[in-house]
Amino acid sequence: MCDSLVTTRDALTGLLEPRSVAVIGASADPMRISGRPIALLRQWRFAGEVFGVNPKYNQVGGAPCVADVRDLETPPDVAYVVLPAAAVPAAVRACAAAGVGHVVISTGGFSETGEEGSRLEEEIKDVVREHPLRVLGPNCEGVWNVHHRMPLTFGSAAMREDIAPGPIAVVSQSGSVGAGLAQGCLSRGIGCGYLITTGNEADLTVSDALEALVDREDVGGVVCFVEGIRDADRFLAACARARAADIPIAVLRGGRSDAARAAMQSHTGRLVGQDRFYDALFRQAGARRARGLGDLLDFAEGVARFGRRPNRDVAVVSLSGGACALILDECDARGLSRAQLSEATIRRLSERLPSYATIGNPVDLAGLTLNDPAALLDTVEIVLEDASTGCALVQLANRGARDADDHGAELAVVADRHGKPIALSFIGGLPGDEVLRRLRRLGIGCFDDPARAVATLAAGLPSARGAAPGASRGPGGESASWHEGARLLERARIPVARTLHASSAEGVADSVGQIGAPVVVKLDSDTALHRSDVRGVFVDVPTVDAAIAIYRDLEQTWGEGCRVLVQEMARGGVEVLVSVRREPDLGMGVVIGSGGVETELLDDVVAVIAPVDPTLLFDVIAETKVGRRLAGYRGGPRHDGAALVAAVVGLLEAVTESPDVVEVELNPLIVLEEGKGVCAVDIVLQRGRGGSHER
Repeated sequence: MCDSLVTTRDALTGLLEPRSVAVIGASADPMRISGRPIALLRQWRFAGEVFGVNPKYNQVGGAPCVADVRDLETPPDVAYVVLPAAAVPAAVRACAAAGVGHVVISTGGFSETGEEGSRLEEEIKDVVREHPLRVLGPNCEGVWNVHHRMPLTFGSAAMREDIAPGPIAVVSQSGSVGAGLAQGCLSRGIGCGYLITTGNEADLTVSDALEALVDREDVGGVVCFVEGIRDADRFLAACARARAADIPIAVLRGGRSDAARAAMQSHTGRLVGQDRFYDALFRQAGARRARGLGDLLDFAEGVARFGRRPNRDVAVVSLSGGACALILDECDARGLSRAQLSEATIRRLSERLPSYATIGNPVDLAGLTLNDPAALLDTVEIVLEDASTGCALVQLANRGARDADDHGAELAVVADRHGKPIALSFIGGLPGDEVLRRLRRLGIGCFDDPARAVATLAAGLPSARGAAPGASRGPGGESASWHEGARLLERARIPVARTLHASSAEGVADSVGQIGAPVVVKLDSDTALHRSDVRGVFVDVPTVDAAIAIYRDLEQTWGEGCRVLVQEMARGGVEVLVSVRREPDLGMGVVIGSGGVETELLDDVVAVIAPVDPTLLFDVIAETKVGRRLAGYRGGPRHDGAALVAAVVGLLEAVTESPDVVEVELNPLIVLEEGKGVCAVDIVLQRGRGGSHER
């Protein structure tokens, strides 16, 4: 066994693209578990050599059969073992002696069953430690490579007649769940290029499988089912390689509840760690955490149909105003941008549609197709022709199944003409199976819920993956510069720490000289609004040389001439989060709580809706942990709560008077000791973005 990731990746080529396969324990009955592997290899027209290993037969399923794997003239690349558990360790030792490169063990009865099974599994591990062979399993269903026409499995899923390659790879510790996901991909018409089930992971793990897959040009995305991960460092490394290759990964984990953990212990023979740590792991990995099997398959379909496109901005065409609201909510939640339709497109839509239709993005046809069936196709054609549109989401109404049946083929032609995919969302259920299969064959995604449709379109975006590197943007807005934010705070009468801009080492040196060390150096990037998330904040920088060294390091990541802020170092005080934002329907909202690195750590915030007065603000601040600190917790110094309240009132007034400002966040606002005021050291300002046009 080799611990090197590079060696693992190279070594698994023999497992995924074998030239020869031996089935140890093969049966002549193709309907038995032990007879299916050879039957499936024949059904898929596997191009390599196939051998049976069983002393009872001279041939099995048309393949020559020998008594022992060591009797073969040339060792096979892979041996698939379907023997009783007690006989498996000896078979693995025979494979090692014969020079077999990979062994797949489908048999159960190992560590998932108790002490004796664990002892047998340890024997397998001993062989792996002593010999250069890799083992998949035990207690796994096997592996597929559809591109190579290679099914090493006994599973019924591989017997389907519609097996087809596709950009999605499935990796699962559970054989039945993995095969179910593969079947789901096939049923949705997106194919499934690879299936790797790892079972008890006596040797090869999910991390090994990911590492082997992410360098393959025919893999566009990976969906995983896991019960537990024991090699977190290698999982993170594999996911980092996937991010570098722009291959999105989604993970569904079983075993969150106490009852589920107990079930997993009996199923996999290992304790499952606390779920909150898995949340952190998947965030660090940049992997999307799925909520269920349907969510995982939606992600797979999104990557297969809509992934790896330079433009993912969506144009929404709807026959239901209520569904439009659901779609917009979900677009914001998923980070899916709406296409900014040009004035020329708006004009064309206005000329084509009656006055009661809502023109913009979304376009709400308001039932128009009952009298004008061609309006739907014409509208989709117009929005797809707009250069800002990357894809279209068409929300149908209660007669959606009929509309899809009538116009599905024409919609597919429109999509092909513009090279931009279309998704259909239905209310009240999907169309019948025949219509659904036809639409999916045409390349149209079909969904029974607008939220699922949006989630699928967003699959693979950084916001859909988890904590992929980059910034988070505010609600429906564009980030503004530091200067704009500082001007707003001036109107709000909030002091700001002295800050200078620099975009060169010389500029950094000059700024430190003007302000005086120590200073704070911060990345100033439009795509990294929360600088600490991308290691873009350096506090208490003691000298000019130290500041220049930090700038040089930032240039390595963010490019030569990147912009930074050099700021005076604020001493003492309590860090507070203050945010003012426009809430749809509710007006102006204010959020106050623990600031700086404690904002997400403590989840200590309180929200109020304007109008507010100082008394109300004092009361709600007192409800928070940071409020108790400001008041002198456990004999500590009292801080300037009055100045904090005045700052909130001033900020609320300034944002109210700036109709294009969506949100301002000060994190942190430093609240100094009583009587000394406040000082803002970080500002995020979001301006409104016009997502629709109205007549």
